Amino acid sequence: MEKQNIIWKLKELGGLEVQKATYTHTFTPHFHEEYAIGIFLSGSQEKFYRGSTHIIREGQICVMNPGEVHSASPVDQEGWTYRILYANAPLLRDISTQISEKEQGYPFFPNPVIDDRELFEVIFNLHLILENPEFSLLEKESAFVDAMEQLILKYADAQSQIQILKSSDKHIKKVKEYLDQNYGEDISLELLSELTKLSPYYLLRLFKKQVGSTPHKYLTQRRIKKAKEFLNRGDSLSDVAYKTGFVDQSHFTNRFKTIVGITPGQYMNQNN
Repeated sequence: MEKQNIIWKLKELGGLEVQKATYTHTFTPHFHEEYAIGIFLSGSQEKFYRGSTHIIREGQICVMNPGEVHSASPVDQEGWTYRILYANAPLLRDISTQISEKEQGYPFFPNPVIDDRELFEVIFNLHLILENPEFSLLEKESAFVDAMEQLILKYADAQSQIQILKSSDKHIKKVKEYLDQNYGEDISLELLSELTKLSPYYLLRLFKKQVGSTPHKYLTQRRIKKAKEFLNRGDSLSDVAYKTGFVDQSHFTNRFKTIVGITPGQYMNQNN
């Protein structure tokens, strides 16, 4: 059970999502379209990310690139308390471009766990500024850019760039586009197979290799993303569940909490 969980968005910073929470439950494999940048205030988390298991402890920073499938679970019954930012990928690309003064791709962070107390304090101070209504928009924007510049300069791999949830393979691109456009439908593997003219099992292997998750998990992420949009505009929970293709409101609530960390009702109350 969460001891605390507060989440809010800053539209003026590219829809930056800010969260502070305590968790004791396990998050099943999922991904984010944004950069996830967390600072751990207490406790420890075990994270499976990019084929390896990592332990993140109090005082450390966790950075995950967009589109990377990962899971998370508590190391012990106390769970973990953290603050985390979900930063729009093009926004970090723009900051990276400003730093180098020439066009850049999306910055790539090779190591998910960073042990840097100075940067930890910079990001913690950023959180305090972002959540305080007494600070002006200019102050918030300046603090955000400063913190991200430090993170990119110190820990992004200058030789590597990432493509955000894109695939060069025309078949996978076609599947993703179909799932993006038809997220509310009951979609079968057979349908996707007919769409690509690939065998179902080959399509599954190819999709997982290139995207990092199965078509079903990708579709669930898309549904949750659309659900957030509908909740932010004030749609009812039952309508959102129906429009995003979930069997019922209970199933929607369970899947939403598994990925976002709070229920759809809590999310709606905190963002309206």
